[in-house]
Amino acid sequence: MLLVLAVLTVALAILYPATERLYQTHRFTQALEQMRGKLAAARVRAIDDGVIYQFRYEPQGRRMLVIPYSEERSASGGNATATDARTTIQLNRWRFFGELPRGMQFQAAEVSTEKVSRQQLNEFADASQLASAAWSAPILFFPDGSSNDAAVRVTDSDGRSMLLSVRGLTGAASTSPIQREGMR
Repeated sequence: MLLVLAVLTVALAILYPATERLYQTHRFTQALEQMRGKLAAARVRAIDDGVIYQFRYEPQGRRMLVIPYSEERSASGGNATATDARTTIQLNRWRFFGELPRGMQFQAAEVSTEKVSRQQLNEFADASQLASAAWSAPILFFPDGSSNDAAVRVTDSDGRSMLLSVRGLTGAASTSPIQREGMR
């Protein structure tokens, strides 16, 4: 009986690291597939609602959001200070806020970051915190089903990364195979 127990213990000790790696890889790909699903949902909502939707993520962070897009302009034509009339109409539109699982983060594709107005984030519980965050440039989904070409890299603490790409002509999102750090 002790011999069988010892053999089982050794087998578990050998198999556990491989099983844990498989689980972490599955968890990573599932997170990216869910994110791809939210991008597809933003495209479908843009088509159904006839409204431009934007996807933004927090560079070097875990947060992401999808909200209706409205250009902000001041009456004098300067930078963002007042929203146009569409914002009021769009307050009841679909919105999404989410986070990547712990240990994963978005990599900054560009150096510049932007703020999102508090008015656009009012329906979220922590709107003031979200408004103070630095967000990526938006990935826009237009009512005709198109988008702007974009790519977002997500990495995890084990050195894996995946690229999520959005094709401008069709608005379709796709994921790359998993890559290891240094193998890009």
